[in-house]
Amino acid sequence: MKLQIEAPTTLVDINHLGLDKIEEMPDGGVRIGAMVRNSDLAADLHIRKNYPLLARALLAGASAQLRNKATTGGNLLQRTRCYYFYDTTKPCNKREPGSGCAALEGFNRIHAILGTSDQCIAVYPSDMAVAMRALDAKVEVADAQGKRTIALADFHTLPGTTPQIENTLNKGEIITGVTLPKAPKGKQIYRKAYDASDVKLDATYKTPDQCHAMMEPHATLALWQDGKIVVYTSNQIPSKTQEALAQTLKMDKENVRIISRYVGGGFGGKLWLSGDAVLAALAAHQLKRPVKVALTRQQIFHVTTHRPATIQRIRLGATQEGKLTAIAHEVWCGDLPDNEFYESAADQTRSLYAAADRLTNHKLATLDLPKADSMRAPGEAVGLLAIEQAMDELAEKLNIDPIDLRVLNEPTEDPEKKVPFSTRNLVGCMREGAKLFGWEKRNPIPKQVRDGNWLVGIGMASAIRGNILSPAKCHVRLILWYFDRTNGFNDIGTGSYTILHK
Repeated sequence: MKLQIEAPTTLVDINHLGLDKIEEMPDGGVRIGAMVRNSDLAADLHIRKNYPLLARALLAGASAQLRNKATTGGNLLQRTRCYYFYDTTKPCNKREPGSGCAALEGFNRIHAILGTSDQCIAVYPSDMAVAMRALDAKVEVADAQGKRTIALADFHTLPGTTPQIENTLNKGEIITGVTLPKAPKGKQIYRKAYDASDVKLDATYKTPDQCHAMMEPHATLALWQDGKIVVYTSNQIPSKTQEALAQTLKMDKENVRIISRYVGGGFGGKLWLSGDAVLAALAAHQLKRPVKVALTRQQIFHVTTHRPATIQRIRLGATQEGKLTAIAHEVWCGDLPDNEFYESAADQTRSLYAAADRLTNHKLATLDLPKADSMRAPGEAVGLLAIEQAMDELAEKLNIDPIDLRVLNEPTEDPEKKVPFSTRNLVGCMREGAKLFGWEKRNPIPKQVRDGNWLVGIGMASAIRGNILSPAKCHVRLILWYFDRTNGFNDIGTGSYTILHK
């Protein structure tokens, strides 16, 4: 509904039905109300102790803020994350039965490999449901006629020829709860692997709030022409700014034009609509003349976005030879109550090193501070600092060369997705760097080399960054003896105009 993919005529509030309790059952099982928040379920002591699989699955899903809002029943009914389902310009049998499936031949291939059909290849996204299925959960449902129970194994349906039907609920039924049988024996896999490791490292790292301070400030020139507004501004994503400004001014998007020829320094600080554009637009309308607004240096620190501070706990378990057996990277950061951004500092850890047992999660605190958002290499910039420092400390514990430790734990495929890398030459990069920087001459004992009053050391760190791929378009015309090429992009300060022009 938020993205206007569906617009139901009636909404029913069931918050007052008292479905928000976690109850231990006489047979040793547990009943979870449909309105129990995912964050509360993951934090429940009985669940954490007896159903660690479920607790881990909940923490692995979505951001902390979403877990604070998501419910048990809502999680089971969540829709696919297929990009084409949310792109109303593309056909989707799940959204519009009979229209076709754009994903079958589309660019985005993050789809199901099992249980698909020639009508739909969208994947079901719930981590919680997978854990509950493994625990033999049952779903309790009710309508005006009565109640019934459905085994979770039979609750969801495969797409087949009716991908728009995703579960076995009848019209008018709602989920009232989920029951789990008595907890199976055994311990949480990660804890067992970490505790059994020959060598363990448990360390916490902190990074401060960081603000953009590009030389070019946020500035906007706005003017109105025949009921339409033209905004010259410094912005990295003009299409999103157009939508946000239109919504703020309660105008049709087609009547808002954003022109951002030169961004200057951006790097995340000019991703979204800022106060300068809104104030310039309002003032220009009131004064009936063009108005220019530029934020002062001091204002940039308070009314634009910043990288939030983080607390990162990293636990590494390894054999005496240096082979990692367990990795955990947990991140805490903060943001405004209504903002869902979190610093994804543990994301790169999921692909960097091989280890059989793994745990990564992010927790978001509500803070009354300026809005947090992306800043140059969001997540990796501070996350790599922590995981690489931890690897160095582990190398010292093991008395192993830091490069050798990383080479020993180089994965042959993505450690979590279990898919091959398209290209990866991290080992070759480290070895070439070691040769060029004279790594073999390094004294591994700290505080042994001085240059006058200065202590001098030599160190290294690996780096990895995710790459978001999306379709790109370019319009090309042949005009007499030359080609005319048109495509849309902007320069955030990296020199793209200069490079692509040549």
